[in-house]
Amino acid sequence: MGIFQLPALSPTAQAACPNINCSNISASTWTHIQNSYCTNQCVDNGNSTFNANHCLSLEKMTELCNAIVAADSCNEVPLRGGRIMGTGTLIDDLGEQGSNACATTNKASIVYQTSYDQVLTMFPGP
Repeated sequence: MGIFQLPALSPTAQAACPNINCSNISASTWTHIQNSYCTNQCVDNGNSTFNANHCLSLEKMTELCNAIVAADSCNEVPLRGGRIMGTGTLIDDLGEQGSNACATTNKASIVYQTSYDQVLTMFPGP
């Protein structure tokens, strides 16, 4: 599978998930995403994993976050503690989903903390 370009969210674009700001992924969050969803293999009924091309850099993961937020299918769901989960569907496969027998998925989710304007994690699947 080759590397493909994801569209960046332009400053004038209207995001489908407008309350999530992908520019705030901290170094510790990036390390968490890498350790949890990039370097581990998918495990049936367990860990999901992103395709390697999304894990090349923080920039690539930020591009993926922006693509999810901009997707017409993106849906925000409020969580406890001022958090939001945004889930969107893209055209290309994004990784493998542990909760679905490690089948490929074109969905991904973002957990965002509104009180300090920060992406907490991202993972393949809903």
